[in-house]
Amino acid sequence: MSKEKINRKLEVAKQQLQEMQNKLNKEPPQERVTKNMCPPVPEMPDNKNMNEKNVPGVITGGPKRSNKYKQV
Repeated sequence: MSKEKINRKLEVAKQQLQEMQNKLNKEPPQERVTKNMCPPVPEMPDNKNMNEKNVPGVITGGPKRSNKYKQV
């Protein structure tokens, strides 16, 4: 009976040793490099306070004002 227990423990130890060797021999995974396929987005020009030139016959809004005292 004790011989069977020893053989089972030996088999388990052999399997663990084999698994450890497989982990060591395995190549580490390489990181994949992705390529950005989106075209670059153009930056918006900084013209916050500038109004476009007046075009005859077209109604354009004036400068923005604060909504602090706006009545609802």
